[in-house]
Amino acid sequence: EPQFKTKKFRKEKRTTNDNRTSLDIIDEEELEHLQSDIDEDEEKEQEQEEECTITSDLDDEDTNVKGISFEPLYVLPIYAILSSEKQARVFEPPPPGTRLCVIATNVAETSITISNVKYIVDCGKVKTKHYDKLTGVSTFRIEWTSKASASQRTGRAGRTAPGHCYRLYSSAIYNDSFAEYTAPEIVRKPVEDLVLQLKTLNIDRLANFPFPTSPDLKAINVAEQLLIQLNALDSKSPTKTITELGRRMSAFPINPRYSKMLVIAQENKDILPYVIALVATLSVNEVLTSGLVKIQK
Repeated sequence: EPQFKTKKFRKEKRTTNDNRTSLDIIDEEELEHLQSDIDEDEEKEQEQEEECTITSDLDDEDTNVKGISFEPLYVLPIYAILSSEKQARVFEPPPPGTRLCVIATNVAETSITISNVKYIVDCGKVKTKHYDKLTGVSTFRIEWTSKASASQRTGRAGRTAPGHCYRLYSSAIYNDSFAEYTAPEIVRKPVEDLVLQLKTLNIDRLANFPFPTSPDLKAINVAEQLLIQLNALDSKSPTKTITELGRRMSAFPINPRYSKMLVIAQENKDILPYVIALVATLSVNEVLTSGLVKIQK
């Protein structure tokens, strides 16, 4: 009997445990279904609330949304070395259903006026050419523009219709990093071509010449020394007068180094075409340009 009772007890206990386990499994499945239903209901309610909020915002700002134009942009560039035909495209009306967007360098500050410009986005930067007064080597640097140039950029908008300028820099940078005016080019570049032209006009004492903006005296001395090395000025003369070679060089409106190359090449007709091609290549900023070049015969 004790063994039988023990077996019976174990069997009843196992059955009871099995029943409990079965009930537990059923409860977990029901809870999972209930939880998933609750999550779905909450997601639907949240989506409905978001839709209601968006609809409410659109209703409140209906006039502003209707005033926005979502037309595609018709983008055109304009810069100094761009061909005149492509530059003229910015003055033509854009295709129907588009808005004109012009990407311009500082060439558009004062030299041109594009009609119907309503918005200006000013980055405040400018690429300036700097010359080393001793070596004559030129380099381009991207730096902050001047306050006067920033005002000119602002004035490009609102000429034929109300406009606005968006400046991508703070007022602190404007006040602390911007110069009042852009330095004239005569104080930023070598002046040997200017000195040669003045010497051609028999103006020998350049320090006393009434320049609107006087170049640095050091730059004038460096230019005279270079012209003496090119035999364009007479080193034995107290006032460094111009030589006959210098007068022939002054007939070419290019750098004196290149003009001497042309003068010497005139004495040898065999190398003259090659020197002309070489000087033409060295005298331009960009040798290779995009687009087709039309050759007129």
